[in-house]
Amino acid sequence: MNGQAEAGASTKNAITGEYVGQASFKYFQSAGEAKRAIEAVLSADPRSVYRRKLCQDRLFYFTVDIAHVTCWFGDGFAEVLRIKLASEPVYMTEPVGSLVSLGS
Repeated sequence: MNGQAEAGASTKNAITGEYVGQASFKYFQSAGEAKRAIEAVLSADPRSVYRRKLCQDRLFYFTVDIAHVTCWFGDGFAEVLRIKLASEPVYMTEPVGSLVSLGS
């Protein structure tokens, strides 16, 4: 990720040097801060034990702020394949509000 363009599709104005069409982060102050957050997620390897053991050949996706990250985990490394704008914000619900009754 470099400076401005990683938050989404943007082009640099040749006259002003400013990026046009760039999305703003909602929670981060800079692209560098978002990059560090993504690196922290990747370092923690958030995949479930099931995915680590039985789905090693599958892509993993997560969202950080407005960035939808597609990555792949290998033996001792993680590779980011794509970062794009999240299509819509992800809102967290209270745990109780997100539980679904499975019958009684």
